[in-house]
Order: sequence, then structure tokens, then C-alpha cells
Amino acid sequence: MTRVTRETEPRQTGDAAELDAAERFCSCCGRELRGRVAWLELDRRLDAYHDRGDVPEAHSQGWFPFGLDCARRLVREAPPSPTMPTISSQGDHS
Repeated sequence: MTRVTRETEPRQTGDAAELDAAERFCSCCGRELRGRVAWLELDRRLDAYHDRGDVPEAHSQGWFPFGLDCARRLVREAPPSPTMPTISSQGDHS
């Protein structure tokens, strides 16, 4: 079982009932969405979905609905954003 933390819990959520019936399917697995859903943005630079909200408009393919389990996995596996600083793994610089 995956441990749910703030880092893996999707930030953008809504209710499946707010979606048109034709759009009420998970963008990952295709299952019908019911109850709470997550919204993830597709970043063309990374070819990945995430919910950081830092994608420049020219690189965003939009926000898509996902079931919570699929969204948690995608958020956890998303590569770092090109606009986010990364932590050096080259050792301690103190």
C-alpha cells in the first residue's frame, strides 16, 4: 500500500459530478470517475502530468481528470520541472 503524504496527495481536486458524462473517465486507466477526482496538468516539456501549476502556457496541454490512485502515482513519479531548482547530490557543501 502506498503511503499518502502531502507530497503525493494531489493539490487540485474536484467532484466527478461536475464533469460532463462523456468526460467522467480517468485519463490514465480509463475507469469511470465517481466522487472526488484530481486534476493534473500535462507538461509538453516533460511529457508528464503533475499538479505543480508552474507550466508556462505555451507548454501546457491543459488540465485532465484522474482518479485519486492514478493521480497519486503520477504526482509521485513526475520528473522535476525545468523551472524548479534541483538539490545537488554532489555531497555536503558546508
